[in-house]
Amino acid sequence: MSGNVIFDTNIVIYLSKKLLAPEKVFTENIMYSISIISKMELLGYAFNSNLEENYIGELIDSLNIVPLNDAVVNMTIAIKKTIG
Repeated sequence: MSGNVIFDTNIVIYLSKKLLAPEKVFTENIMYSISIISKMELLGYAFNSNLEENYIGELIDSLNIVPLNDAVVNMTIAIKKTIG
């Protein structure tokens, strides 16, 4: 199987809290990404545990980061308008 997957912020949180097992989430030949917004949300959190903060930092470093650009911004606006 090959392709691309973009994780929501919550997926990274669930992985860090061991509510999701990495072996159930990750497979070979897939590019995993998060948006730059998710990166800001995750790293901007005031962690109670250095272990969790380090885990999230290392996980983020292993993911592709999708930057914001006009196309992403415009598509987000269009989608939000359709779902209210």
